[in-house]
Amino acid sequence: MKRRCPGFVYISMFLTGGIYLFYWLFCQIEEINRYRKTEVIKYKRTIVQFVSVFSVFVILFTAIFYQDPFHDNTLSGVAYFFCCILAVYWIILIIVTVRRIGAEVKKIQKEKGITRELDLVTLVVLFFIYLSAPAYLQSNINKIIDLENPREKNSKKPLLVSLFF
Repeated sequence: MKRRCPGFVYISMFLTGGIYLFYWLFCQIEEINRYRKTEVIKYKRTIVQFVSVFSVFVILFTAIFYQDPFHDNTLSGVAYFFCCILAVYWIILIIVTVRRIGAEVKKIQKEKGITRELDLVTLVVLFFIYLSAPAYLQSNINKIIDLENPREKNSKKPLLVSLFF
């Protein structure tokens, strides 16, 4: 697993409009699977779920956006309804993926004997509080890395560099 600054993860999510969140999620899935030496979290299935929901959402949103206002708007009403359902499903999919990653990190922390383990309820609650769950999860991943590589933890870096790397 790779050590990342939780502040960088949090700030990058907002600077990229959420794109970094998905990059980070898939990196974490890949790194956990590599750490476990087995596919604990299904990588391809998760990608297919995200891409398929996003594709259908974009198609429906385009149907709403390019609807002729002078014709029957029944189609746009139905498309709008399904867009709302897909948006809710999209959020649930992100939460479930973050929770899966969190559950694996918690198992690894137990195996390593870390006393202050990741709390899954806090993880889900933090998702709704300014989307800060990835930063919390990354800080717990860093605890595992610090336990395995104590030299990385104690390396002296300038403040600006330590914020982003």
